[in-house]
Amino acid sequence: TEQSPAAPKTLAQWQAMLPNTWINIDKLIFSPWQEWQGKLSLALTSDIQQLRYQGEKVKFQGQLKGQQLTVSELDVAAFENQPPVKLVGEFTMPLVPDGLPVSGHATATLNLPQEPSLVDAELDWQENSGQLIVLARDNGDPLLDLPWQITRQQLTVSDGRWSWPYAGFPLSGRLGVKVDNWQAGLENALVSGRLSVLTQGQAGKGNAVLNFGPGKLSMDNSQLPLQLTGEAKQADLILYARLPAQLSGSLTDPTLAFEPGALLRSKGRVIDSLDIDEIRWPLAGVKVTQRGVDGRLQAILQAHENELGDFVLHMDGLANDFLPDAGRWQWRYWGKGSFTPMNATWDVAGKGEWHDSTITLTDLSTGFDQLQYGTMTVETPRLILDKPVVWVRDAQHPSFSGALSLDAGQTLFTGGSVLPPSTLKFSVDGRDPTYFLFKGDLHAGEIGPVRVNGRWDGIRLRGNAWWPKQSLTVFQPLVPPDWKMNLR
Repeated sequence: TEQSPAAPKTLAQWQAMLPNTWINIDKLIFSPWQEWQGKLSLALTSDIQQLRYQGEKVKFQGQLKGQQLTVSELDVAAFENQPPVKLVGEFTMPLVPDGLPVSGHATATLNLPQEPSLVDAELDWQENSGQLIVLARDNGDPLLDLPWQITRQQLTVSDGRWSWPYAGFPLSGRLGVKVDNWQAGLENALVSGRLSVLTQGQAGKGNAVLNFGPGKLSMDNSQLPLQLTGEAKQADLILYARLPAQLSGSLTDPTLAFEPGALLRSKGRVIDSLDIDEIRWPLAGVKVTQRGVDGRLQAILQAHENELGDFVLHMDGLANDFLPDAGRWQWRYWGKGSFTPMNATWDVAGKGEWHDSTITLTDLSTGFDQLQYGTMTVETPRLILDKPVVWVRDAQHPSFSGALSLDAGQTLFTGGSVLPPSTLKFSVDGRDPTYFLFKGDLHAGEIGPVRVNGRWDGIRLRGNAWWPKQSLTVFQPLVPPDWKMNLR
């Protein structure tokens, strides 16, 4: 028997075997990634092979002529509510089609989230090394500069540089990445690396390092350990981080889970007179996904104001897929402090929640042990809720409402006058905490009721008061006993 001819090995041999073929598939579905489905068209001859793919999230058009691959269109809608990433390029394929192109040049255009300027990316390589440069059109310095090398076993990015000049908080740093077993595909590749972050503020320079891997990134189930350690500085604030975490899940819907020991701390000056001695955010067990934050959220704040006094505040709560105006975050808070100008101490406690676009304060109790000012001392003033304060943050129909009560013990004057225990009950109704109307009644023993109403516009508090006609005898407590005067 005659031996069969040897199987083709080179790209040219494979191309020579192709019959003239035209294939159209109206609906091609990739399982389990059905969002990438689309229409496939192939036109094949021994000289030119053309491929076109049209889907909602990806569009591709290219042709292969000999060893020259031309990509005339590649649009990928990688992020929701963002324009697609666009790429074109020219590539030289290897003689034996068992690896990446031996050389190439590609350019891409993309939009940065929340930034108006376009970004251009340029990729060049020859044989086993190359460089990726990403430039914003309104900035001369590269956002990304990655020199890389590749072998059959490993892809390496060494001494890469990056910068982020946006959001009023410039960042920069270095990047190194190693991908082992890359030819086995994304599901089997082993990824590791190191990213450094340099910040600078009035408090000096800060440096943080993100170490990741070894682990895998997968379209089904990623498993990549991460740890961020170091500090960042902005203006007079310093932020310290030790955040071990695990990245898991699909790359299209990843989950970042913080592990035991995860902690953020900060200290510094927020405004000219307020100093943060320390604020702590324990994050162990907290998860972050595209849907929001999930888990126990805690914060402990210690601060002081040079003239007003010091204080400590605690917050503890539970988040369920929470983002601002989406999901649910329930919390409770408590704290205490001093109010030096009036020789007083104060405390606060309460509960509330943020559910979708509604913030509700369900419980509040805050007050002073006393207030001393000049010749006057007010005993135990305290503010409590009579009705939950509800803020609906709806763009079309915003609202802000609630009812409160301000109670105080006796007000004593050094001359012997006494104002009986007083109560101011009032309600608020408006658009948001910066614009609302208020109305209420003030009683002090038999004095009153004094009816008050007005408005707060975020800058000025305006109002009126009506005092009904009363017998003069209700003011007897204001007359010092040693005056021996009776009002009639």
